[in-house]
Amino acid sequence: GAWGGNCSRGGLVTYRAREVILCTGGGSGLFYVNDNPPQVTGDGYVLGFRAGAPLVGIEMIDFQAMCCSPKELFGFAPHPTGFINAGAVFRNREGEEFLKRYFPDTAEKSTRSEVILAMAKEIHAGRAGLTGGIFMDATKVPFETIQKQIPHVYKTCLHRGIDITKTPLEVAPGSHTWLGGIEIDIDGRARVPGLWAAGETAGGIHGGTRIGGSALSASMVFGRRSGRAAAAEVKALGSNGPSPATFPEEERQWLSQLLDRRDGPLQADVLRRCKMLAHEKLGPIRDGATCAKARGEFEDIERDVIPKMRLSSNAATSYKIRGQELESALGVRNLALLGRLLGSAAIERQESRGAHYRLDFPELDDQHWRVVTRMHRGGDGDITIIRNGRIYAGRSLSRSSEKHRYATGCR
Repeated sequence: GAWGGNCSRGGLVTYRAREVILCTGGGSGLFYVNDNPPQVTGDGYVLGFRAGAPLVGIEMIDFQAMCCSPKELFGFAPHPTGFINAGAVFRNREGEEFLKRYFPDTAEKSTRSEVILAMAKEIHAGRAGLTGGIFMDATKVPFETIQKQIPHVYKTCLHRGIDITKTPLEVAPGSHTWLGGIEIDIDGRARVPGLWAAGETAGGIHGGTRIGGSALSASMVFGRRSGRAAAAEVKALGSNGPSPATFPEEERQWLSQLLDRRDGPLQADVLRRCKMLAHEKLGPIRDGATCAKARGEFEDIERDVIPKMRLSSNAATSYKIRGQELESALGVRNLALLGRLLGSAAIERQESRGAHYRLDFPELDDQHWRVVTRMHRGGDGDITIIRNGRIYAGRSLSRSSEKHRYATGCR
């Protein structure tokens, strides 16, 4: 079963279930720039990992171009494929159509992961605009073409006072879809009895990148498969229901202390710290040293900051506000662990493949790395990474008991 908090009325709740399907979306909420709802904070990954389910391919993230300026459009994903098909171009701060330098034959028609990586390299090289992005310029595209190709984008921007026929949009890579997740079989069954996953929470469906539109298809296919298979499992097991769900005492104490605490860092500030940490160090461009630093900082947040975290004073004014604060605080705790998982996986893959690019290992390495990385939870919160059936790395939350020490950062 599961436990949680009633965020609208207060109080704690438990749910009895013989089979549990995790379909909570991905982990894009870990990044400051993303186009997901604020509740998408990697909950399914973390719940599965804590329950003992392996995670696969967590280092693979599908970044898309998202607005960082004008501020009225911050975080909006303006359908860059539609822009490109309409004839728009990407320019750096100097006005150069830089994709022609990276991909002379295909330029804007290159794959999405290639375009995003080129954007990230330009930003990393200091050729970004004032707010840290690249310019997506449709000012030379005929108005009739915009009306035909991207009418919804034109109307959305115009509604916020921005005319894309006159003003280029400044965009930066933002987290759109996570390609890894909980390891499942073809029916969505995880390696923990009674646990299933579907949608973006499930891993292994995509590889190092994906085709546009495939995320929705995967959600529909594996949502149906896992639902039908889980129902059949319940039917096959007979009438004996699950044992009563219990609320873990350590979690009850953690929540009680969180609600009563009057001093310490605000959960909203810790949330922003996690988002900026991932944005600055675990984006499309990575290197081992920066990833290790990010992982260490997430580890510090888990160990030293979250136990002292508190809700704002407004949480005491109504159930609604307290529920919103509590939901966010639980999300922060999950994000901190997710950041440590992502940092560990990004360090381990010492090559560049698909959506994962390492400055210190810029080449594809099929000889050593045409494999899937699997992450398991060991004792005392260890992260154990396995590929080809051998244990290659591990990191405990306690630095004194870590198994190995390791030696991106888009602006």
